[in-house]
Amino acid sequence: MKAVAGTPDKKVKVALADFEALFFNNMILVLDRQRFRMVTGKDGNPLNEVEMLCDSLMNNNGILGDSNVIKLIPDQSIMKLNIGDPIRLTAGDFERLSTAFFAEIARADRCGRNRSRRFSGRDRRQEPGSSTMRQIVLAFEFGNEMY
Repeated sequence: MKAVAGTPDKKVKVALADFEALFFNNMILVLDRQRFRMVTGKDGNPLNEVEMLCDSLMNNNGILGDSNVIKLIPDQSIMKLNIGDPIRLTAGDFERLSTAFFAEIARADRCGRNRSRRFSGRDRRQEPGSSTMRQIVLAFEFGNEMY
């Protein structure tokens, strides 16, 4: 990807930007499957931000929609998107959001809000961050093979 990104061809740069947004918007949908309903609460934490992004990607044509339940404050959110903004995530956006997302799961677990014995099929003793998600970001940014 990095080699292609260095091209002076504007069509290639536009295509790469479009692909990046499509790829990382879809990765947010994958990330949402890691969320636990019992720990999300109603504030604008990263877990709920991911939920709102996913709902908007699936049901609002990729435009950030409002929620009657979640109180998202754009200036305090990871993505800083306002209601009505298009969702076009970059590799950097996804990395920031997924890091905050897994940190919130870990925080909720330490506070006792997560009564589950598992993090999405993994043993609780494992770090809740996802090395696979990091590999995906690195593969996209640097053109490396994931495996």
